[in-house]
Amino acid sequence: MKLPTKLIVLTALFIGFGSFNAIAKVKVGEPLPNFELKTMDGTQVVKMDSLKGKVVYVDFWASWCKPCLKSFPLLNDIYNRKKEQGFEIVAVNLDQKKRNAEDFLNKKPVDYTNLYDANGDVSNTFNVSVMPVGYLVDRKGIVRAIHHGFLPGDEKKLEKGISILLKR
Repeated sequence: MKLPTKLIVLTALFIGFGSFNAIAKVKVGEPLPNFELKTMDGTQVVKMDSLKGKVVYVDFWASWCKPCLKSFPLLNDIYNRKKEQGFEIVAVNLDQKKRNAEDFLNKKPVDYTNLYDANGDVSNTFNVSVMPVGYLVDRKGIVRAIHHGFLPGDEKKLEKGISILLKR
C-alpha cells in the first residue's frame, strides 16, 4: 500500500517533535476519543465529535506549566491565522483549583476554547503525564501527531502540520 506523500511529509515534520506514541493511551493513527467538558466559565458544553470536519489541536495544560506561558500566545496566533480555514484549538485545563486556571487566562488571554477537566477523567483517558501535551487531529477525527512540551520553533512545525491537514 502506497502512503500519500502529504501524510509522509506530515509524519516527517513531527519526528523529533516530541511524539511519545509508546506511552500514550491515545495513539497516532487512531480516532480521538470523544469527550465532552464544560467551558471554563461553565456556560457551554463542548463535545469533541461536534468538531469533525475541522482540523483540531487538543492542548492539555495547567497554570503551573512554564512552557504553557510561552505556547499560549503562539498557539493563539496560529489559531487566529487558520480558524477561517477550518482550524480549532480546544485547550483542556487540568488544574485542581479552577481559580488558578482563570488567573492564568487573565494573564495570557486567548481566543480559542478553554475547557475545564474538573475531576481529571479526560486527562486519564489520554494518560496525560507532562504539560503541555497536544493532539493534532485531522478532519475525520484521527490523531495525526502528539506533541509533548513546548520549545522555541515548535510552533513552526505545528503550523506546517496544520497547513498540510487543512489542505486534505
